[in-house]
Amino acid sequence: MSSIKKRYSFTVISMVLKSGISFLTTIFIARELGVRDYGDYAFIISTFMSIRQLTDLGASSAFYNFISRSDSPGKLIRAYISWVILQFIFIALILCLCPEQWLYKLWMHEDRSILILAYMATFMQGSLWLMATQIAESRRLTVYSQSTNLVVVIINGLLVSLLWYHDKFGIYSLIVVAAIEWFIASLFLIHISVRGINNLNKDSINFTTFFKYIKPLILYTIIGCLAEFCDRWMLQNWFGGSQQGGLAIALQISTLILILTTSSIQIFWKELAEYHQGSNYEEIIKLYSKTSKVLFLISAITSSIILAWSREILTIFLGFGYEEQSLTLILIIIYTLLLSLYQLSSVVLYAIGKTVVHVSIGLILRVAGVFLSFIVLSPYNFFDIGFSGSEKLSIKMILIQILMTILEGMAVNYYLKIGSNYKYYIKTFISILIIFNIIKYIMINIFDNQLISISISFFVYTFILVFIFINKNKILNLKNS
Repeated sequence: MSSIKKRYSFTVISMVLKSGISFLTTIFIARELGVRDYGDYAFIISTFMSIRQLTDLGASSAFYNFISRSDSPGKLIRAYISWVILQFIFIALILCLCPEQWLYKLWMHEDRSILILAYMATFMQGSLWLMATQIAESRRLTVYSQSTNLVVVIINGLLVSLLWYHDKFGIYSLIVVAAIEWFIASLFLIHISVRGINNLNKDSINFTTFFKYIKPLILYTIIGCLAEFCDRWMLQNWFGGSQQGGLAIALQISTLILILTTSSIQIFWKELAEYHQGSNYEEIIKLYSKTSKVLFLISAITSSIILAWSREILTIFLGFGYEEQSLTLILIIIYTLLLSLYQLSSVVLYAIGKTVVHVSIGLILRVAGVFLSFIVLSPYNFFDIGFSGSEKLSIKMILIQILMTILEGMAVNYYLKIGSNYKYYIKTFISILIIFNIIKYIMINIFDNQLISISISFFVYTFILVFIFINKNKILNLKNS
């Protein structure tokens, strides 16, 4: 199973299953914790994710790019494993030695023990597991990588259910379970992946080139992580856990849009890096054009379904406390659709070695984003026109993401010498959104029962999706791609 189609097909199937189970588990956690406690939980996890990225300094992107190009990446793998362990020790020591009052100020009076456990959980999933999947994908071990991921998600769902059944359900136990699961899974996958490398002391990679590649990413990573941390901290400090919970559940629901994009990224990156290594720009253009059109179409369909039924999704699945977050969900869905395009453009720039361009765009707009967040969230009411905290932050995220998506897209078009597809993206999204809202309007006026109207609507949506998939070459004009 080394061909792109076979690896991608397996990845999509496993990602759909994984995302579905993970989504249901998260909905269950959010419903049981309640909007305020779930907001506190999400705040702790998201801030430590930002810290994890801060200590990474962009090395993970460079690591995957270089091991994807090399047939003998043994020394780089060993060096990077050491770097990841060093990151963990550094932050763990800070959390252990930092004065209590500083921790209270940053994390709103959370206990030191739960902060250390939260960092362990985010490190295991965000750093150790990421490294394991990168090594596996660089060796084209997609089946092992995705299968392990799916098993972890299934076990997590079962353990969360057991915690709830035995009345042990809470933020503390959820974090401990996550840390243990991802630690075991990461070690297993790393063992499987490096086993296929004949000599871990051999390396065909020039480390000087590696550090040259990573150099512009350092400042970009620092600014990006601080910006993310500041956004979440300002929302938590000035608006509380309820607004944090609303934003967090909207972001979680929006991950459904990114299922195919996320499952494609590393395979897409691997192939682009190899094409670039061989200076095969014709294949890069063909792969980027086809992938971006197909993935945007699927993302637009998923987005339109959620947008059409946003209030019903929150009311039925999450219940009391979440139904007021429908506007936040709508805004985050639009943001995520833009993000799906941005991710593909970013991967192209990484793969063809135009890291400085990607970094320059990101630096300017992320710094601007921090100031904009302060303006829209500040208690001094610089931007007080009736929106809630999560809605204000969502509007800011959309504005910044629009600029980032357009500028990165322009950069890709310039370097690949291709035309823009923005007209296609806009027409596709608006057309699908209108059609799906019409279907919803018809169903709710035919059937009195809400569940029946939703079920039949989803059946129609599925039929449309299957029809588009079968005729994708004709619809997207991909025959020659």
